[in-house]
Amino acid sequence: MEKKLPVIGEQALVLSQDNGKYLRIHGRYTIKQDCLAFDWVNSGISFNFSGTGFILSFGSYSADQPAYVKVFLDGVEQRFAITNGSEKIIYENLAEKRHRVTILRITEGSTPLLFKDLVFMGMEYKVMAPPFDKPRKIEFLGDSITCGYGVIANPSETSYYTYQQDSTMTYAYFTAKELDADAHYECISGKGIVCNCLGEKDYEIPLFFEHASQSGEPWDFSKWTPNIVVINAGTNDAAGAIPDQLYTEACISFFKQIRSRYAEADIIWVYGMLNDKYISAIKSAVRELNKTEEKIHFLYVESINQMKGETGANGHPNTRANMRVSKLLVKKIKSITDWK
Repeated sequence: MEKKLPVIGEQALVLSQDNGKYLRIHGRYTIKQDCLAFDWVNSGISFNFSGTGFILSFGSYSADQPAYVKVFLDGVEQRFAITNGSEKIIYENLAEKRHRVTILRITEGSTPLLFKDLVFMGMEYKVMAPPFDKPRKIEFLGDSITCGYGVIANPSETSYYTYQQDSTMTYAYFTAKELDADAHYECISGKGIVCNCLGEKDYEIPLFFEHASQSGEPWDFSKWTPNIVVINAGTNDAAGAIPDQLYTEACISFFKQIRSRYAEADIIWVYGMLNDKYISAIKSAVRELNKTEEKIHFLYVESINQMKGETGANGHPNTRANMRVSKLLVKKIKSITDWK
């Protein structure tokens, strides 16, 4: 029996030129080398098409470790490694019908991942209008906990490898999914509010909050406005032994910085998964701001060190820990909003 060869579209869909006709973009992004450039975890694209398959091409990529992407095709997940950008993600021999696709970067890194173009397969393939935006929006700001550092690793692992990371297995992603919300995730492992995990001052969270990428392009805040902002930070500042009063002042400043960008958002500071040094300092900041407004909140969560079986690589939270914290955060968000 003669094997049928896939019918491949003659013209690629250049992703940087789409302007929303066929693509829904997740997360902050820039345009580099005529590609959509994604620096942040859980950033990427969604699209709908009718046909038997597609091919996604990338721009060049150079880093010490592979970047990983996750493809959700009609609700089924598959993970792919990108080592130099010459790879292609290929789906073929699908039923010739409508398909829903989301492709997300799920590991962090300072090198942008470049989504170049899409080619579709099928006798009468058709690219359709993209999925609708969701009315609920959450922005997550943080460090390795929000990035998913070591989340799928054995606790005996003491080093960082991207294959042990999966940002769709974190409290943040679980929370957005449970609440049926769109989300942005700006987070970098090791970063803090005043200083970072070695006590050094270098590109802390309040700095990269303003950026579209980790190379410092400014983000246009008019593009996307969240209803909720979640901060999960403070763990790394402990290494710098910042005095409580100074930390309270830094928290107040960051709250005000976020408020200057999002006038109506509820802002929740989540803290405690790895240490509790700054509980009093963060609470003091919240109390001070609550004198003039109500939409500033604090959520304490117990450390993974107090729980059994919640540790991943290098002392970081695993998936079980993230599920626990997500349930607490969902409950908190529901208590301060009309989200059901």
